[in-house]
Amino acid sequence: MTKIADIEDAILAYAKAAGETGVIPYEWGTADSYPLNWDAELSKTLKWPAIWATFGGFPQPQTLSAGAKVRANFAVVVAAKNKRGGAAAAKGGPIASEAGALGLMEDVISLFMGNDLGLEIGDFELGPVTRVPHSVAMAKAGVSLIVIQFTTEFLFEKASPNFDNEAEFLGRFATLQAEFTLARSEPADDEAADLVSNQTLPTEEAS
Repeated sequence: MTKIADIEDAILAYAKAAGETGVIPYEWGTADSYPLNWDAELSKTLKWPAIWATFGGFPQPQTLSAGAKVRANFAVVVAAKNKRGGAAAAKGGPIASEAGALGLMEDVISLFMGNDLGLEIGDFELGPVTRVPHSVAMAKAGVSLIVIQFTTEFLFEKASPNFDNEAEFLGRFATLQAEFTLARSEPADDEAADLVSNQTLPTEEAS
């Protein structure tokens, strides 16, 4: 079964191989998964040019008897840095190896459009391409970033777990299900305190 992580890894490996074998006139200094925090990522000591890849989801899966047919979105982010500033980082330098973000974008499109990366997926289709607006962190680092989106199609197969001891599994499942149900029905400590404090106690009538 095709795994999302395998596709992300294949994107990065294919891009690096293109640089190391001279298919493109430069090598990637950084090739990694999409960072959680771009400001933190750009503040690190990175090697340039850089490429990141990430899975973007599959918004409209088609359910089939064998699983689900999905059109999965992936984003590739390329970045270049130039000491002369953001414009030079975008357009590149006077020599081919001093690539700018625009050149990186063009190379990535050429490398991946119509490519299945040797996996059991449909050929990559080019999606929207957007230039990341300059932030304070980008300006400080002197970098330019562009996002290239691709879509591919594949079958997300149903899981077929192999239970060596089905009776043990079903027994444990029933126990955990009961524990979760009980925990949900019991009031939390503060709720229990409120119930006690707000309860009206019976009083004896004065004779």
